Amino acid sequence: MEENYFGSIIVVCIVLLIAGYITVFTVNSIRNGYMWENTVNSYFELADRASSIDKKLEYLKQYRAALMEKGLNAGQSRYVRPTPASDLSNQMIILDTLIIRMEDAQKLSSSSLEYQQAIKQITTDEFQGFNSCVFANGWARKSVWRYLMNTGFSCQEGKYAGSDSDY
Repeated sequence: MEENYFGSIIVVCIVLLIAGYITVFTVNSIRNGYMWENTVNSYFELADRASSIDKKLEYLKQYRAALMEKGLNAGQSRYVRPTPASDLSNQMIILDTLIIRMEDAQKLSSSSLEYQQAIKQITTDEFQGFNSCVFANGWARKSVWRYLMNTGFSCQEGKYAGSDSDY
């Protein structure tokens, strides 16, 4: 009878440990996603949704500043199978060229055809082709705890917005 009681205590302890881990894992995953969205990624989303080049550029510069503040301007965003496309410094170069492109377009008259074409191209091609997930995964990778406790962000590295193809 005592053996059965001892076995039950062990089973209850194991169940409680598993439930505690699942609870901590879930809460941490939600917290990590919120922190990423609140401190960095919301600026990119605002830039993508803004309808003028001035506002797009303002938010994109805030996004870049937030990335720099979090140390996401160099290193790999992956532990396994790193590639040039998953290198944060390469992605930062792409972001910088997008900012330069927008600064050039900002100089155009907002009523001109060139401005309209520039904003259309920037919105449909350059923002849709920019892979912000590389930075999200780099953010998670900067902390082993965050990396292990995060099931993923709202996007998947290697998938571009508006596309199902890998890079």
